[in-house]
Amino acid sequence: MIALVFKGFERYGIHNLHAIIINYFVCAITASLIFMKPAISPSMVQYKWFVPAILLAVLFIFIFNVVASSVQKLGVLVTTIFQKMSMVFPSIVGILVFNEVFNLSKGLGISLAVIAILLINYPSKKNDGEFTKLKKWWYLAVLTILGSGIIEIGLYMISAYGWSDGSNVEFTASLFFFAGCLGLIFYLIKSIKSPTAFTWKDVLWGVLLGVPNFFSIYWIMVMLERGMDGSVVFPILNVGIIVVNALMGYFLFKEQVSGIRFFGVICALIAIALLVS
Repeated sequence: MIALVFKGFERYGIHNLHAIIINYFVCAITASLIFMKPAISPSMVQYKWFVPAILLAVLFIFIFNVVASSVQKLGVLVTTIFQKMSMVFPSIVGILVFNEVFNLSKGLGISLAVIAILLINYPSKKNDGEFTKLKKWWYLAVLTILGSGIIEIGLYMISAYGWSDGSNVEFTASLFFFAGCLGLIFYLIKSIKSPTAFTWKDVLWGVLLGVPNFFSIYWIMVMLERGMDGSVVFPILNVGIIVVNALMGYFLFKEQVSGIRFFGVICALIAIALLVS
């Protein structure tokens, strides 16, 4: 949903920064509405995740703008490949730093997940042009994979050290709230030289982005807190997302599924089965 909303930014002339700022505050509001309690409170300063949340917020506002630009410059296909390949980073950290179990099943699962991402996103003739744009916009692809990987490592380490135990709602809401505040400061500074007003379209698309964005992080923290290995959670999430997108494209939008993409879906399902076994 996030990738599709970013694509809508370009189609409907949405200001990236404006909508992303709105999105972050919507995330914090969503937390309070869904869980029926104030998600942002002065008591958050006592949590161990308070400072890391601010640091991650800086990355969030930067990387979200990078991903939005990448979708618009390189297309959804290329951006998705680089963004989902970020799963390799927390997997390596989990295995090498936190001594998560690494066996044949997990090794094959992670390898098949990488292969599945490549196959499901294998370019058709109409997408060939997206890859030629890499020569010009290569740095967006690099920033996308590195930034996404660092964010996933950060989320994983906060959970691995037990800093967010019992406070996932507050952590997730605070993370987005800080990102929104930082984005608003950046907007105000930028407006000194070139003022641009928020439009109702910016607000609408910010809301559309904010609701799924909140849950995308919240459920990651829940799964990690419940004891799932980071080297399992992130590969399953990333490969699962592209499988769902491929299936939605086929059933809802009647997109054709080539033999290569179908084989990629099979690899993805096998990867998930191996990782959860």
